[in-house]
This record gives sequence, structure tokens and C-alpha cells, in this order.
Amino acid sequence: MNWSSQINFFGDLIKLSQYLVNTFAILRFKKLDWTANAYFKNILNKINNSENITISSNYKEAFYSYKLCAHADLVIAKATSIADECLSKKIPVLFHEYTHNMKKIVLDIPNYLPSELMCYNFEDLYQKSKSILFSSPSKLKEKIEELNQKIYYVSEKQNIKKKIFDVLENKFFKKNALIN
Repeated sequence: MNWSSQINFFGDLIKLSQYLVNTFAILRFKKLDWTANAYFKNILNKINNSENITISSNYKEAFYSYKLCAHADLVIAKATSIADECLSKKIPVLFHEYTHNMKKIVLDIPNYLPSELMCYNFEDLYQKSKSILFSSPSKLKEKIEELNQKIYYVSEKQNIKKKIFDVLENKFFKKNALIN
């Protein structure tokens, strides 16, 4: 959204990596051009000096993001298609849906994702991360299983994107019917 929001996101991930013992966090971005920006120097130093967090820099290997996700116990993301792809493979995803000055950034519109996967502050992110990583059974993992059956499960000839669109369209029309 903006540079200060990105700093806030990084700060939360650094703090989360410190709170969650026996975990290792890999940050992956579409591009790394931001790392050359002096504005991010301090936060980049904090990331580089953290014991259990690193920035992925392998952009030569095709589909490397998918390889990282396939081995992840938890993915924390902004709204992105790779998050849907992870959820379709039952890889737990939490959505970082806040910044230092705003809640409910993108996913507050009619949505097919359960609100339980949305994180609106650091405490929310921390508690939900702990639940997914360390609780057995986990209500959040059960929600992901429900979501997988309801949204992401399609027969061979069906299209997940079309199924998601149909669910959103139905929610939109139901919401508008209530307003009118």
C-alpha cells in the first residue's frame, strides 16, 4: 500500500518470528527492488540480524514460490492468488489485513474466505499463528478443511476460479437484495 505500511508489515513479521519459538520464517516478494531503497535500510538490517527469518532471493528457479509454499506449515500473505493456491492444497494461510493506520484493507467486501483467516492486528496474527502451528486439533485448520471442501474442491473438468467467482457473485447478489 505504501512504504510505512510495508515497514509495519515487516515489523510484525519480525516480532512474530521472535514470539514463535522453533519456527523459521521466509519472506518472499514478487521483486526485491525495495531492498535497494534507503528508506528500508533499518528494517532490512533487523531482518538480516534476526535468527529465524530470512528473505528469499532465488528468482532464477522457476516456480520457486510454489516450492516454498509446498514446504510451509503456514503462509502469511496479503491478498494474492498464491494464497488461494495454497489453500486449495490445504496449506494454512492467514491474511495480514491491516496496517499501522488501517484495518480491513482489501478483504472486507463480499468474500469467500472465512473471517477466521483474517488478521486485523498483531495479537490476532500471533494467536492464530500459534493455533495453526501448535494446536492439535486446531479450529483454524478445520475451517481451512471446510473451505477446501466448499470452495476449492472441484472435479477434474471444473475450474476453481469460476467456482470462486460464482460464490462471490451469489454473496454479492444476496447482500444487494438485503440492501434493496
